[in-house]
Amino acid sequence: MRLGLPASSEARERLRDDLEFYARNCLFIRTKDAKVEPFHFNRAQRYIHERLEAQRATLGRVRALILKGRQ
Repeated sequence: MRLGLPASSEARERLRDDLEFYARNCLFIRTKDAKVEPFHFNRAQRYIHERLEAQRATLGRVRALILKGRQ
C-alpha cells in the first residue's frame, strides 16, 4: 500500500469502507499557498458525511442536495 500503510486485507477493507480514512491516506489537495497536502475532513464535511452515512444505514440509499458555499 501507499504511504506506509500495511498491504493487508484489513487495510484494504478500511480504505474501501472508511471514506475519511481513505481521504486522509490517498487524496491530496493543493493549498492556496501551492503546497500539496493530504485531504482532511473539516468539521462541516465530517458532519455531512455522518448524516449521509446514517441515512444510508437506515434507508439503504442516500438522497441529498448539498449547496456549495462561497468563499
